[in-house]
Amino acid sequence: MKIITFTCDIYADAIPAYHYLWNKAWPDCPHEMIYVTNSKPLTVDATVHYLKGKDIEYGRRLRKFVSLHCDDNELGLFMMGDYFVKGLNISLVEQARELCERDQIAHCRLRPMPPPQGSAHRSLKVDDKLFGLVDKKRAYALSLQPGIWRPKDLGKCVRDTWGPWACEVQGSKNTKRVTGALLSTRESAITHLNYYKKGKPIGVNWVMDNVPGEFWPRAAKGGE
Repeated sequence: MKIITFTCDIYADAIPAYHYLWNKAWPDCPHEMIYVTNSKPLTVDATVHYLKGKDIEYGRRLRKFVSLHCDDNELGLFMMGDYFVKGLNISLVEQARELCERDQIAHCRLRPMPPPQGSAHRSLKVDDKLFGLVDKKRAYALSLQPGIWRPKDLGKCVRDTWGPWACEVQGSKNTKRVTGALLSTRESAITHLNYYKKGKPIGVNWVMDNVPGEFWPRAAKGGE
């Protein structure tokens, strides 16, 4: 499994803090860190793929990344670069990864927003106390909350012109194209601070209290 974090130029200043917080939460993480953005250089010790285009074109970056850099059966834990990790249940993440290695399971959401709508205890023999079934017919069956996917399955659900909101709303209607069940944890395996909201930084004081100054985003340093 790879940790695949998507961002864009307008959020590039947040990535050093995001990277620091991930490594703080999981210092011996065995999974490769990969970032996908459009053009502004990211100052992190990790692989970065630059796919030029507009900031809003999340769907295009996702689909192009999948076509160029992903194998059919590999797993990716998909994250957004402004989701600053506050808590990480490593054991639950790894249990979700093991489930997604089964052919009959295509995805596991790691932050239950929205929560699962059904039980997979009998059909898939998963621990019903920890995991539930996502209904592909429901809104936000595709959620950009942290989650494990086979990248090519996720790519099937979105379109090049879609921003993140459209990928969730419209892409949810396409999850029927994915072979295999969609699961979600019942409790958050990853909790985070959504640092940017509608393009504006929030939680700047929390960042200043929890991240060394060398990694602060622009607003924490007194910039705009």
